[in-house]
Amino acid sequence: MPKYTPLQTKIKVIFLPFLLVGIGTVAGYGLLRWVFDIQLGILNWDEKYLNYWIPLILPWAPVLIWIRPRIRILKYLEWSRSDNYLTIQFLMSLAIGIPTIISQEYLIRASYDQIELNDIQEIHEHPNEKYFHLDQFLFNRDKIVTHILSKSIGKRNQYLNFHQYHTIPFRNTDAVYIGFHYHESISNDLSDEEKKQSYRAFLKSSSLALDGSDFYSAHYFEKLSKSDNLDGYTKAIQVSSNHSIGDQAIVLKPVYTPFSNRLGTKLPWMIGTFLVGVLIILLSLLFSKVDSRGLRNFNQGKPVKSDTLDLFKELYNPNGPTPAIGILIALNLIVFIITLLFGVDAISPTAQELLEVGGNRRANVANGEYWRLLTSVFIHGGIIHLVMNLVGIFLAGMFLEEKLGRKNMILYFLIAGVAGSITSVLWHDNTVSIGASGAIFGYFGLLLAFNIFKIISKDQQGIIWNILIFYGGISLLFGMFDAIDNAAHFGGLLMGFILGVLTAQTQRRKTLRP
Repeated sequence: MPKYTPLQTKIKVIFLPFLLVGIGTVAGYGLLRWVFDIQLGILNWDEKYLNYWIPLILPWAPVLIWIRPRIRILKYLEWSRSDNYLTIQFLMSLAIGIPTIISQEYLIRASYDQIELNDIQEIHEHPNEKYFHLDQFLFNRDKIVTHILSKSIGKRNQYLNFHQYHTIPFRNTDAVYIGFHYHESISNDLSDEEKKQSYRAFLKSSSLALDGSDFYSAHYFEKLSKSDNLDGYTKAIQVSSNHSIGDQAIVLKPVYTPFSNRLGTKLPWMIGTFLVGVLIILLSLLFSKVDSRGLRNFNQGKPVKSDTLDLFKELYNPNGPTPAIGILIALNLIVFIITLLFGVDAISPTAQELLEVGGNRRANVANGEYWRLLTSVFIHGGIIHLVMNLVGIFLAGMFLEEKLGRKNMILYFLIAGVAGSITSVLWHDNTVSIGASGAIFGYFGLLLAFNIFKIISKDQQGIIWNILIFYGGISLLFGMFDAIDNAAHFGGLLMGFILGVLTAQTQRRKTLRP
């Protein structure tokens, strides 16, 4: 078998496969989108999923399946060291995800031609087209309809957003409209009078903007796909029409730049971001070391062990070392799916949506809805929030379950989670709190107590301190900027520390008992 230097090993075993996976993911998702969405028109999904969240999450699959077993040959990624081997997987997924996101807008703009229409009624003959040019057209200005939306967003309802959707029907056609959207965001901490003044000012400014719009100078029109904006226009149309017309309406957005300029700099940005990501991965590999055993196994032709499937088998093995982690992860995933079925947005749900499915708030708990203290622990504000908490459960659980056992792992999770919920309602008067972070900080409190009382092995103590500082520090930092509920964190942490002290003392007495 040929011998490889450490540099050759990293290039051959990790970098080149990453390069192929990156190119394949960007091209593969683009091809699937082109066939099933652009050509066949059967992906009737919201743009934010197709353009952003699927491209951002998708790279994790090939990285975990094909690259993860290979990066185990790097010394600094071993579990026995304090460095987190997930870092390079995150960088690889991000390096693939960002250009995939940019490629979607380029794909859409490049895949459609401009359709020339002699009459606006002809648009119904091109259901799968997106861009249209029309020389002669008129609007029914007297039939303008408007939908105004104001909603609180943010985990603490800290922002108040105003949206105004105007639709104006084309003359001599059925259910074809031109749309204009105006929006503004203000602080929800303003007084009621200040909010009213801001709202009136927004209505006035959007009305002036609409009056000043030159409807007839557009170079072409873009048909809107399924999105939050299209929903807003549809609701405006339903104000003056029956619901069937609103659902079938075609809404066109005027574009005031030449069609030939539609691609802009999307292609250079897509290629540039991919190359930057590739360079970052290459540099991270160059400055890492190869484990001597992994290098020897590779030179001898032995396959690098893949532990991805083994990890899932261990998590969901009732007789394995970490069944409680698998149960908790599964519960959180199941509840998240159930909330989606009840209409909660998967990316950025509103506080009202979260409250309706079991979120925690002082007024509701004071009215006797004590069950919210528990249900809110398993409810999450979007998929990113869910993933972060699942990672926290996994990281803390890997060190705790051996000490606590399956029943206590789950019991302490629930106790710390409820303690965090109680702290949140005591601290915040009108905050909808959700998520497992209070319970996770309870686990961190347990780990802190175990480290202080030295019932964790020395080779694991350094790793635990790094996890506590990194994960806990980032969570607390975000909480300073109103993104995360630090009250629940402190409540869970304190309860976890108390449980950890009691458990540590109990285990010590058992050890010292003759």
